[in-house]
Amino acid sequence: MKWSSFTSGDRIRLICSILSLAGLATYMTCLFRHTCMVGHLCPDHGPYTVWPYANDAVWVMLLPAVSVMCWWSNMFGKQILSLALLFLVATNVEIITGILPWIQFHVGLIQLSIVAAIILSVTGLVAGRRTGGGSSPEVNGGRTKRTLLVGMAVMICVFSFALGMLSETQQQQLQLKKERQGRLAILLHTYHLVDATNWSRARSDVGSDLVDVTRDYENQFGVERGTNRFARLFAEARDVTATLDHRASQAVPPRLPSTNVPATNNQFELDPVTGCPIQTNLDAAH
Repeated sequence: MKWSSFTSGDRIRLICSILSLAGLATYMTCLFRHTCMVGHLCPDHGPYTVWPYANDAVWVMLLPAVSVMCWWSNMFGKQILSLALLFLVATNVEIITGILPWIQFHVGLIQLSIVAAIILSVTGLVAGRRTGGGSSPEVNGGRTKRTLLVGMAVMICVFSFALGMLSETQQQQLQLKKERQGRLAILLHTYHLVDATNWSRARSDVGSDLVDVTRDYENQFGVERGTNRFARLFAEARDVTATLDHRASQAVPPRLPSTNVPATNNQFELDPVTGCPIQTNLDAAH
């Protein structure tokens, strides 16, 4: 059938079904690949490329738009589809931002919402409700365009909100990064000071802290590149960390002193008066 022969309800139904399936695919990718016990895109597992953020941008824009646009379609169960998509979006937004504390993470409801949304979206590709009476192609085209404009407006609003949240997160990450850089620089300078002394305990403590901070920075922000001052300090800190690790691996554990105690043929008896144990030496008795 030609596109012009479809009613506006059919057109919106097909558009919503395709966009819903695309949004659900990227949503599940985010849920199962970008989210863990620590949170969404945990800094400890980074740094990340641009693709996880692009993937999230797709479902963040598509699912809310479909949940609004489907009300003008002739889809079966469009009310259920709209509520399911809104619930999925709200759940992941709470995981990412924590701004919806009243939304609880219910695994069963999430699974049920995903299955229901997939079934309704696939059904919408092949069939829809039949409504009495037809409209002219001009009327159908105008209604479809207005619905698409509403969907685009929802996408723009959601995208603007996501950009604002991302900007705030990036500012927090930048502040945290500067704090970690300052701490690493101070520890490296302190280590060089105590390394020139014979304070073995201080050298060991500062060196252990330097190793922990260097590894934590590398795991969270990656290896610092470039020619700036901190990049040189970070490279020096990595060299010191490698040296300390090598020393620790070559260190021989101290041998414990012998604790051999000559065996004695002793046994304990209870005093019949006081009830306290009394040690008796069987060798002396013989």
